[in-house]
Amino acid sequence: HLANFLTNNEILLQFSSMYNKVLPNPVRSNKINGLESLDLNLVPGTHYYFRVSSVVYAESVNYMEFDPSDACDVRVVAYDGVYRSEIPGPKHTPKHMMTVSSRADFAVQCSQDADIHFHQGKKTSLSKMVTIRVNEGGASSKTPTKGRHVSMLQSTALPSSPYWDAKTESTWKPRRPYYMPDLSDPTNLVDEYWHVSMDDYFVNGTKGVSVNQHWWDPEKSIRTFDLGQLIEFPILLSQTHPYHAHINRMQIVEPGGCGGRYEEGEYFDTIVQAKTKSTPSGGCTVRTKFFDFAGRVVIHCHRFGHEDKGMMTWIDVLGGHGHGIRAAPATSCEAVL
Repeated sequence: HLANFLTNNEILLQFSSMYNKVLPNPVRSNKINGLESLDLNLVPGTHYYFRVSSVVYAESVNYMEFDPSDACDVRVVAYDGVYRSEIPGPKHTPKHMMTVSSRADFAVQCSQDADIHFHQGKKTSLSKMVTIRVNEGGASSKTPTKGRHVSMLQSTALPSSPYWDAKTESTWKPRRPYYMPDLSDPTNLVDEYWHVSMDDYFVNGTKGVSVNQHWWDPEKSIRTFDLGQLIEFPILLSQTHPYHAHINRMQIVEPGGCGGRYEEGEYFDTIVQAKTKSTPSGGCTVRTKFFDFAGRVVIHCHRFGHEDKGMMTWIDVLGGHGHGIRAAPATSCEAVL
């Protein structure tokens, strides 16, 4: 049942939302798998493996929401391409927080028809992107809209469940690669403490985006660490500036987590502290360890407009193969056209 859930009952949903801010009355263009909307025909009581990615222009926080909330049992399986530490998640999560660009996997079991909305805080008629119709055998009683219909069929001879034991609904713990150990374990000693602040203003009062008061400088790193070091740092002011790190993922060690999807103990590549969540550190405290790759590790705001304005910098990781390697020389667009 578990292998069937993971390999045969997969549903991929790619949501994108873009708009032109320079227009007088900009309207978002929402797409799901490249379409205006999508129909899914599911078998009642069958678990499906939903793999969801979301790319939304100019918004730090977005939501995927099932409506009505009790139509489907929805439980987290993975965040940002990394299995949760225990699968499936213990809570039914019909409304899930996403970032400007993020991924999440879910175990979904529906008992009645439902809609899936992708929105930036409030459901509207335009945010309804997926219609789920629950029918025995996966056959829809309604005529599908041309160009929208996707039929997921599941044989009753092939049980599907995200649980280790489908009858007792016992959870399971996936194996993690060596470069994503439990950094919160007391045996892991922190080598250095740091902090990151995603600032909207410079110390002189001038409005402008920065990381720790630094603009992008290809010649100057924001900080130097050694290969193999374990560091801990709170990420401050990420509510409107999603903090994204390349190469090394971050494990949340903030007591109680950072609100929304950001559970304590789980790994992420992008951090956005929920606006409604107050924390002991005032931010979202994470740990990361520099495995394998030395040299430049880029960190930046994941909102493209802010990144392009200079809200990006790099950490210099010393030691090991690769240190000192520089990027390709800058070129113009005309040179490659």
